[in-house]
Amino acid sequence: MNHPRSLIFDSSSLVTASKFYINGVLVIDYILKGFRVLIPEEVKKETVDAGVLKGYADAYEIERRIATHSISVVPTSRLDAVFEEVLDDYAVEKGDREVLRLCRQAPDYDYVVIDDHTLYIIAHRLEMRVLFLPDVIYEMAKMEIVDIKKALKMLLKIKPRYRRGFIEHTLKKIRGVI
Repeated sequence: MNHPRSLIFDSSSLVTASKFYINGVLVIDYILKGFRVLIPEEVKKETVDAGVLKGYADAYEIERRIATHSISVVPTSRLDAVFEEVLDDYAVEKGDREVLRLCRQAPDYDYVVIDDHTLYIIAHRLEMRVLFLPDVIYEMAKMEIVDIKKALKMLLKIKPRYRRGFIEHTLKKIRGVI
């Protein structure tokens, strides 16, 4: 089945992508050149509704992209009892729970973009296709959605949001040394 490449975002990845500019363009806008972006309703509440109340610029940027349908807000619902029990066992929070549900309810997504380390592991264990935001930037360079120079700038710009090693590793991948 041929479909546009789709990414499901968690709140932290979406905020990071909507906070940093490269050459006057937000990282999220570079992503939107190559991917359809999906978020569950709770991620919208966490990023837009709560962020607008606090006056966060990234919240307004996300809100604009939702209003223009560049980012799609997709409703989710409870899934089978065993899946929900697994999420309960992990004590997965509401927004993260909806991200995982959306992965199950939108099976044609390409990757779920998660920056929370524990949630990343849970998604992996649930056999979901998961990437960190730095990996998305790497993929965009590989797919020539952005040139390597822009990808390197993006990685360096978002570096303060990541634990040591993540950006350095991705930089080595883009440069082809690992």
